[in-house]
Amino acid sequence: MDNEPITTFNAVSNLLADWLVGFPCGPFHFIQNWKRRVISLILCHERPKNRARQIEKFVDIALKLRQMNNYSALRAFVAGINNATDDLTMEQLKARAPESAKNLMSWDLLLQQIRSHRSYRLALRNSKGACIPAL
Repeated sequence: MDNEPITTFNAVSNLLADWLVGFPCGPFHFIQNWKRRVISLILCHERPKNRARQIEKFVDIALKLRQMNNYSALRAFVAGINNATDDLTMEQLKARAPESAKNLMSWDLLLQQIRSHRSYRLALRNSKGACIPAL
């Protein structure tokens, strides 16, 4: 194999493309997969206190995703957290980590469909550098 960077890039790209063909929805399957993983890792804890602690860890990851302008993964994490929480768990999260609960609510508002995703489109337009849009 040639050691030219473009040759290496093409080879890796072709391997990745061949690998993704086997997934039911291509790369979009990964987004749903993250959502399912978030849900299952939260729900595997029996007590609301433990679920709140797990959500706090996911909010830390989501904060990094937001800083990297990865809206696609951020949407998967927020959707997973919202699908796996109940009122008692959210109360535990607010008591344990109010800043995490505030960030979660902020991202929830950012990704809502209100006014044709106006908040999201504004954030996307103001993003500096590389960005992965929510699909």
